[in-house]
Amino acid sequence: MGMRIGYHLKRIKDGLSSIVLARDFFSREQWTFQELVSFQHQRLQSIVKHAVIHSEFYRDLYSHIDPYKPFLLEQLPVLDKKTMMDNFDRVVTDPLLKLPEVEDHLTHLKRDEYYLGKYRVLSTGGSSGLTGIFVYSRKEWVTILAAMQRMGRYMDLGPRLPNRLKISTIGAHHPRHGTSRVPESMDFGLAILQRLEAMDSIDNLTTYLNAFQPEVLFAYPSIGALLALEQIDGHLRISPRVVVTSAEVCTDDMKQKMQSAWGITPFNTYAMTEIPFFSTNCSLDRGIHIFEDMAILEVVDEHNRRVPDGELGHKILITNLFSYTQPLIRYEITDMLRMSKEPCPCGRPFRLVEHIEGRCDDILELEGIYSTFKRIHPIAFRSSLGVIHELRQYQVVHEKDGLHFNLVPREGKDKETLASKVEYIMKKKLETLEVKCPPIYIHFVDQIERDQNQIGKVKLIKKIIHN
Repeated sequence: MGMRIGYHLKRIKDGLSSIVLARDFFSREQWTFQELVSFQHQRLQSIVKHAVIHSEFYRDLYSHIDPYKPFLLEQLPVLDKKTMMDNFDRVVTDPLLKLPEVEDHLTHLKRDEYYLGKYRVLSTGGSSGLTGIFVYSRKEWVTILAAMQRMGRYMDLGPRLPNRLKISTIGAHHPRHGTSRVPESMDFGLAILQRLEAMDSIDNLTTYLNAFQPEVLFAYPSIGALLALEQIDGHLRISPRVVVTSAEVCTDDMKQKMQSAWGITPFNTYAMTEIPFFSTNCSLDRGIHIFEDMAILEVVDEHNRRVPDGELGHKILITNLFSYTQPLIRYEITDMLRMSKEPCPCGRPFRLVEHIEGRCDDILELEGIYSTFKRIHPIAFRSSLGVIHELRQYQVVHEKDGLHFNLVPREGKDKETLASKVEYIMKKKLETLEVKCPPIYIHFVDQIERDQNQIGKVKLIKKIIHN
């Protein structure tokens, strides 16, 4: 019993500490861009110095760098997930952290338990074929909780007493994943939380939400869009004043469905396990603000060279500015982003992500009419299929024999007519992209299968790798 009381007291203390730090975050919204750049430089120097002193891996990797003298970020090598996981024990700065024991902790994790009494551990879903594991100290976790509260401020949400906010979150089943763990950790009395699982059926989610009547709804955009259709069809009857999506690309058609259902524009956040909840759009909806006092984001090409704002990058490099336990410096993530050339009129100093294309892993290589192959971005499919009103959901799977379209039609729609429409639209689209259209296979399904790794996200464009 004493151990459980101690555990809960630590969690409450972390929560209260996050409230104090959130106030500091709020003051940074008034910084000038020069103040922000100066802060980034100082924090980068601090992170690198700590990594070189306490991490055997970084000591070797940065043998050409004197951390006590000024250096440029571009002088530092790029780190990918495989290299990080292959060297996990050498990357982390606490010698007590050993990968087998950390993995065992994740396996037995039930709620918001600490590892070694002072760490929280998260893992990625492994959609790229490799799971990443990330460890945060209590101080670092407080930063994540404070970032969540900062996001709420962008949405005009804050603690409210005595009638606390009612918030529904729909995310991963297992607390090893951020969409489950952070809401669990945030449940220390600021709001009334309903935590639901993305793997549950839409019918069940509709029932739970109708009973709870949330004021705020957090969900993957694919689930938000399905719930919006339930609202439009009269099955779901809720009136959220704020809807927030994250963890997947929020397509234009998903956004429009949520606007039609609830009469509000959903907020869209850009989050990752490596830096949970470090961005959101503001009420002006000009793009997604990156909290650049928490991370340095570089949009780069295939050769890790920065691309100008306004141009689509091939991937991004993230430098976490608050994680000293497991330093992530110029860490490679395959998301394709385009940054805005213009600052947001809201006056905040943080740059805007103008567009998220998806992952470069999702680019399909199809035979071209005038070339050996053409690289087709996911947006070519999303923009074509998203405007088909008769579709409830869709998924494109590139297999060796051609393109397979898994379709969930709206109720009462003729499947034969819909199949012909999808095939015609996609053939015309690929023709304009100078692609030889591969065989197209239409499959009607009751629902698009969500991943089975306890996250429950949907991958709209999939490549099946063949030997």
